[in-house]
Amino acid sequence: MAEVAEGWTSRRTSLVLSTAGLVADAYDIAIINLVRPSLEVEFGMMTPFEDGMITGATVAGAIVGQVLFGVAADRLGRRPVFIMTSALIGFGSIACAMARPGFLGLSVYNSLGVCRFVLGLGIGGEYPLSAASTAENMSSKTSGQALALTFSGLAVGQVIGPILVIVLDGGLSLSAEMVWRCAFGFGAALAAVMAVLRILFLEETAAYRQQQEVEQQAETGSADASDDHWAQLAALRAMPRSMAGCAGSWFLYDICTYGVGQFSTVIFPAAPGVETAKILLIITTFAVPGVIGAIMLTPLVCMRQLQMTGAFLMLTCFVVLGMMSSFKGVSDAHRSLALFVFATLRCFDTMGPGVTTFAIPGQIFPTRIRASAHGLSAAAGKVGGVVGIFIFPYLREWEGMQALMRFMALVCAATLGWTWCFTPSYGPAQLDEIAQHNGGVPIERQAAIAERMLFEAHSKREAEPFAPVLAPP
Repeated sequence: MAEVAEGWTSRRTSLVLSTAGLVADAYDIAIINLVRPSLEVEFGMMTPFEDGMITGATVAGAIVGQVLFGVAADRLGRRPVFIMTSALIGFGSIACAMARPGFLGLSVYNSLGVCRFVLGLGIGGEYPLSAASTAENMSSKTSGQALALTFSGLAVGQVIGPILVIVLDGGLSLSAEMVWRCAFGFGAALAAVMAVLRILFLEETAAYRQQQEVEQQAETGSADASDDHWAQLAALRAMPRSMAGCAGSWFLYDICTYGVGQFSTVIFPAAPGVETAKILLIITTFAVPGVIGAIMLTPLVCMRQLQMTGAFLMLTCFVVLGMMSSFKGVSDAHRSLALFVFATLRCFDTMGPGVTTFAIPGQIFPTRIRASAHGLSAAAGKVGGVVGIFIFPYLREWEGMQALMRFMALVCAATLGWTWCFTPSYGPAQLDEIAQHNGGVPIERQAAIAERMLFEAHSKREAEPFAPVLAPP
């Protein structure tokens, strides 16, 4: 962050490769939404369990990957683990493209679930790596905007999928089988390109190198300077409120965003192929102005304020959707209105909690535990995603779509309240102070100092509620 002294070219390369990695991640996560109708044309309708399993397998894998590779990145470095995650994504994607009945001795849906779990391991690792690498290659003043730019890769990746399916199905008129196989294969190609580029051009972050140098010089001194994972665990425990704020808000937010986002083709059913892709293209395109808004607002609005604003606007959209009578079997005007509100929800999602839940844990934790803390927070989010994914089919079947939307509105309200209680309000000054203690004190003490600084600033801002909204200090 403030201590980083790398050249602009190196920082720009790291930013581009981190962002491009999230483009591939978003594509691989969202593609199941597009190919689900094609799979059902070839292999029959999925049961509610198969529907939840094939969608949730990637998220379940991401939970493991986020924790595993987040910890590994703090111990082995950002660069080598970044390369590993790209390779794992490529392997999982090509396995999905090769799935068939009897593959791995399972039905096609079960084998896809296994393959997408492996894919999820790599995707999960990308989250803490992208955040840590971006934050450590930028100054405290620009890290928020850089993290928002990195997060924009997720929105871009979600747009690529519908465009590809429109080309494959509408332009090339491929069969349903070729559409879903090529769609999965394209994800493997993206991952392969990313792995090669990272091998050739990605450098270790200066902050991590400096931290390692300090530890090597002091390895005969304090135990904290050794590569002791117990010291890292103690440091994480020294920031309980920050961890609760990051992990809890991400958990609640992902119940909503995955609970409806992974079932867009169920909420707005359409013919397989081009028609399905058109619906998703409309929804995902609305996410783009949300990301642009986040990039423009992060230098002006503190992350906590942005998260709360976005959660409130999402709540409003869910309430409106919960008041609508139905999303199918109605007039075109009614369906178009529902689609517009749902797409607007995606805009507020990416402008608010989408970017802030990703950015905050990438900023506030010390270098030595940054990737671990981000990975744990992201994993908590994906646990919420699994909850949302498995709730959706059953709640829709038992209570109907409107009750489901009202439930999501309640979850947004809970996200708003949790953010108010546990997420710190901070600015570049606090991030610079935290960075100044890198290597100078034992990591557990540094974490305790960071926690105190963050919430002292938080209390001061709460005492002056209109001061923190613009131009954080």
